[in-house]
Amino acid sequence: MMKQELDQSRIELSVKLKNGANFLLAGSILWIPIALMWALQPDVVINCWSTLAFGGFVSPLALLLGRLWKIPNSLKGNPLNPVPFMLNFGQFLYYPLFLLIIYTSPEHFPLVLATVTGAHLLPFAWPYKCRLFFVFPPVMVAGVALLFLLAQEAFFAIPAFMCAATGALACFLFRDAEKKRAAWDGPKEGAGQII
Repeated sequence: MMKQELDQSRIELSVKLKNGANFLLAGSILWIPIALMWALQPDVVINCWSTLAFGGFVSPLALLLGRLWKIPNSLKGNPLNPVPFMLNFGQFLYYPLFLLIIYTSPEHFPLVLATVTGAHLLPFAWPYKCRLFFVFPPVMVAGVALLFLLAQEAFFAIPAFMCAATGALACFLFRDAEKKRAAWDGPKEGAGQII
């Protein structure tokens, strides 16, 4: 595959899958009840398990949002089609770490989960040809670390921050895909020059 064809495949993923903005918005929505739970429920272990349970609703909610926005689940014929799925699937490899944290120091669970959530987004910069994935993950990880240092007992602060950060990223990703659409719908020549 030549560079121009590769860039076209990446831009097609970005435009048609909206940079995965539906998944980020779903995550943002689900961070709201998680933040409320950590603010109102005093039992940290119950909060950890409940947070993991809420995480199971990200994909179904993202698929629902995708239907509302008319985002396909996959792009048949695009050779990069499986890449975003494979990158997202890698996050499941962290579940043993999550279980270890729940059993050894559950008060650190929001820190670890939010750090993994933010950091796992960085590789999506390549298949979506989108620099936002280079900017937001380090900001998320640094913000989570700073909140943990400054507000260790305010467990809800990290989920609230992640709600805002993932929501903002979803909006910017959607906007980025729409900007690329103008070039994608127009002449094919030079479309690979975006970003």
